[in-house]
Amino acid sequence: VWELASGGERHTFPAGSAVGAVGFADGQVVAACDDGKVHWWNLGDGKEVRGEAAGGRPVTLAVAADGAAVVAWANRAEQAAGVRAIPA
Repeated sequence: VWELASGGERHTFPAGSAVGAVGFADGQVVAACDDGKVHWWNLGDGKEVRGEAAGGRPVTLAVAADGAAVVAWANRAEQAAGVRAIPA
């Protein structure tokens, strides 16, 4: 994540695997990763807030504007899992 005003790097978030999708809500960055989880990081300090199983390898996600929910879609060609709503 980069600071727009300065153009300098603010944080690097260690996903531990490839990231399929990223979203932002309520001061957090949310990423769907190849490790089968959706990860939340705090934008202020860069620390991971939580990781939640996505029911498959998520390839895309949607984050509610208020951060109250995340929906992650798994790649159906590789997984039997489809869509999982994750309360934030």
